[in-house]
Order: sequence, then structure tokens, then C-alpha cells
Amino acid sequence: VQLPGRQHSGALTSVRSALGPGRQTAGSRRLAPGPQGVPVAAGSALSGIETVDGFLDHAKEVTQLLLRVLCASPGRQRRKLRHLIDHWGGLHQVAEEVDKSEAVVEYLASCEGEWAKTWWGERIFSSWVQNQLCRMQLQHLQQGFELGLYSEREYLMVYWYMEYVYTSILDNLTQGESSLKQGFASQLSVSSDQRGGAGARKKKNKKKGEEVKMTPPELTPIQKQLQTEVLLLETKRAMCRGYVRMLAAMRTKTPLTDPPLGAPTEQSTAAAAFPFNSLSQVFEQRFFCMHTSPFPPALFAQDYTASVDASQYPSVQLYQFSAECFVHGRNLAQQAATLPSLSPALLREISLIQRAALTNQVALKVITNAKSSSNLLIHLDFSVHDHFAVVKAKCR
Repeated sequence: VQLPGRQHSGALTSVRSALGPGRQTAGSRRLAPGPQGVPVAAGSALSGIETVDGFLDHAKEVTQLLLRVLCASPGRQRRKLRHLIDHWGGLHQVAEEVDKSEAVVEYLASCEGEWAKTWWGERIFSSWVQNQLCRMQLQHLQQGFELGLYSEREYLMVYWYMEYVYTSILDNLTQGESSLKQGFASQLSVSSDQRGGAGARKKKNKKKGEEVKMTPPELTPIQKQLQTEVLLLETKRAMCRGYVRMLAAMRTKTPLTDPPLGAPTEQSTAAAAFPFNSLSQVFEQRFFCMHTSPFPPALFAQDYTASVDASQYPSVQLYQFSAECFVHGRNLAQQAATLPSLSPALLREISLIQRAALTNQVALKVITNAKSSSNLLIHLDFSVHDHFAVVKAKCR
């Protein structure tokens, strides 16, 4: 889980200085807890710098809670993350108010560059909280694999929800990346116009037909960080998509060894794969804590049932779709491994993802070419990667 970066501190300092000294801030008064944990100034509504300070006070509290949770054991982390997601949901409400507050709007209007007018510029605080909410949800789901809490009949719904969360956080980060590119491009055009005299004379002296080579601007540290993060998240989303398509094909045609997966309808699944609980009950037990989060919008068992119903596709085609996703994930992982300034732990994780993707690609080829799927024993093993299983298939 990424914690608040330093890149926003200058903006917040500028917001405070723009409002001028001598104004009472929310930090100098006692904040009474509002509805759903939202801090509200006692006796009055937050406005101006008070809104920003109220957000910072609340962000400091939930960040301290997050740091304490990360110091606990994996089992305690997973239990406490359920409650922490609810606390960060309250912070999201405050962040939306800050984005629309008079102080932030005035500051963004005074900023040079087009980034302040983009989608990300209008949602700086709320988009940051949304990213943290997505990361906590992913960590909660991934720790279920590490602790061995999921049965094989639940892998499909877990990978399906993980793909959805990965897509949500990628939408936010790609919007932020494009907004930064737009802002830096406008700054470069302004600076080139200011140097326009000498540059214009040089262009006139160029011979006709001679191409002028334009060197692309060097990426800033923030852009490099976003580029690396987006590529890694795309890699993991491609892996989740591969598992969803593969497990959807295995539900009826090639069931896993223990326990067998049921049919795509809720009634047959409850009878075969979930003998003691219905599909809706199992789904609610696994993802109830996600329903307390305002972002991404919660999904329910009906959405899951409709999404993974692959009865109109033959199993061979689904296996092909899955193999393509694993190939795509492997290619993205190879591209991510070439990025500079990666930690050894991150390089090792990328290598393990490549290994898992290649193993699954070969296993799917064996399953597809098998004459009879009933003669195969298929098992998902987490010996290579903690979150991305490898498929092992052998004859009975």
C-alpha cells in the first residue's frame, strides 16, 4: 500500500499561503466526529483552509492506523483491513469536499499549465484516496491466498473481483498520467514560445526539405513512477483475466480435483460446489467489507453470476482466450523488468509472474489437446507465486 507522496505537500502549502495568515484553522480547533467518521468542525461547517486542514488531520489518523496494521501478522492484517477500509471510506467523503472547496479551486485557477484543468487536477484528493482504497482491497483479497483461506471453488470469484479492482485503479492512474503529460506539454510550449526569437531565425535558415529532429522531453520522476506502476498493474490484471477465463471453462468441462466446481447457475452451484451455503451467501461473506467502500462501486453476486456465465462459448475457445491473457501478462512483465530503478524484491516478483504465466500457457495447451478432459487431474498450486497459481495437469 502506497502512502501519501511528497509531491502534494507544496500544493497544500501554497493553498495555505494563498489564504493568508491570521485565519483560524481546523487544526487549531477541536474536531468532532461527524457521520460515518467524517470529521466536522464543532459548531460550524468547514470552508476554505479549514476544509484542507480537516482532510489532512483525518488523513494523518487513518494513515497511522494503516501503518499499525501493516506491522501486524498477515492474519491480523487481513482482519483489521476490513475495518480500515470503512475508515478510509469516510476520508473519501472529506476528500470530495476538499476538491470542491473554494481554497483548492482558487489555487488551481492560479496554477500555470493545463494539468490543473484536467480530470485529475479536479480530483487530486479524492483520486488519491480512491487509489489507497483499491490497494487495501487488493491486499485483503491477496492475503486470503497467502493464508490458504480460499477453497478452489472460490478462486474464480476472487480473481474476478481482483480484476475489477485492478481495472478501477488503472483507470485512475492512467487519467493522472495523461493529465501530467498534458500539463508538461503545455509548459514546454509556453517556454518554447518565450524563446521563440532565436529559434524562429534558426528555422528560417534551414534548407527546404531538411527534417528537424525533435527530441522528446525527459520524463519527470512522477511520470516515471506512474509509468512503472501502471505497467505492473496491467501485468497483474492480465493474469487475473487469464484465471477468470480458464476457471470459467473448468466449471463444467474440466473440474478441479478437490472440490469439483459446479455449473454456472446459482442453484446447481449451491448443490455441487457450495453444499452448505448458497452462492450469494458465499459471495457476501468474502466481499462484504468491499461494500462499505465508496470506491470502486461494490459488485454483488448477481453481477458475478452474469459475468462468468460462459455457456455460450466452447471450453476450447475459453482456454484460448485464457492463454492469450497469460501471453499478454508475460510480455508486460518482460517489459516491466527492463524499467530502471526497480528494487530487487520487485524484480523477483516480476520474474515469478513470468514463470507462472509461462507454466499456465503450457498447461492450457496440454488441456486443450487432451482427447478427454475426464482423464485429467487438474490442480492449482501456489508454490511459484503467492497470489498467482500455476496449473498442474496430469492423467489419471
